[in-house]
Amino acid sequence: MRCIGVDLHKTNFVVCFLDEQDVPKLETHALTESGLAAFCRRLSPSDHLAVETAQNVYYFNERIRTLVDRVVLVDPYKFAIIAMASQRPCAE
Repeated sequence: MRCIGVDLHKTNFVVCFLDEQDVPKLETHALTESGLAAFCRRLSPSDHLAVETAQNVYYFNERIRTLVDRVVLVDPYKFAIIAMASQRPCAE
């Protein structure tokens, strides 16, 4: 199983693949039919994806959801709160 993070933009998307050894690999694909097709060819049925909820997330999700084991849609505003909270020291 690989964990894959996807950051959607208007014209492209950035992907971070993490393998079993937690080695990250970044790729950028155009948000076009050919860019999506190239990305889909890299997916495996056991992959898990976290995809940022953006304006075009439903289009993207429709294209990939049957190709992988799991897709989680992440609200970047809610995730930012979690990230900030994890950086604060705990009160003793």
